[in-house]
Amino acid sequence: DETLEVARKTDDLNTMAGAYGNIGLVYYAQGDFNEAIKNYEESKKLRIEQGNKLMAARIDSRIANAYYNLAKYDLAIECYQKALPVFEQYNEKQGVAAVYNGMAVIYFTQKFFDKALENHLKKLAISREIGDQREVGNTLNNIGTVYSDIATDSLMNLFGDAFQDSVLKEKYDKYFLMFAHALDYYNQSLAIREQLNDQSGLAKTL
Repeated sequence: DETLEVARKTDDLNTMAGAYGNIGLVYYAQGDFNEAIKNYEESKKLRIEQGNKLMAARIDSRIANAYYNLAKYDLAIECYQKALPVFEQYNEKQGVAAVYNGMAVIYFTQKFFDKALENHLKKLAISREIGDQREVGNTLNNIGTVYSDIATDSLMNLFGDAFQDSVLKEKYDKYFLMFAHALDYYNQSLAIREQLNDQSGLAKTL
């Protein structure tokens, strides 16, 4: 707040934009997502005034995360989609990967499994391209979870909560195939997380 006050007196747009962005981060960390968005929007206005499209896109990504936490999924997707072409224009691959991951998580939450898979696979390709093994492991694990939930959700619709007692009545093997896909991706994730000695990640995958 003090930084913002001094920057206003000198009309220092760059410092003002940074201060608003940092205030937004603090509110986000406190779980006050509406206040976070207000400050992010102020920061974004100043970045646009500066002509800094890349920083504005990064703020759009932050706003999307805040909207996700407010369960305003359409607004979150809209913000991600604003950020995506800018990240692509500036070859900001980590930004592109983060957008695909964020959209995948939202689609998964809404049980739009096909869209979740599509975005996770795009993110996986980018993480592999830039050699980010930790994110490769994370994404493989997430894809495994999508396949597992496709099967589980479908079987629960067929047989109810106690589907495991009735699953053998299902004459088609498509759901078992989904579980097989899930296990395959989990095993790929496990191998990478073992290499990285990612204990937290290993626990989740196991």
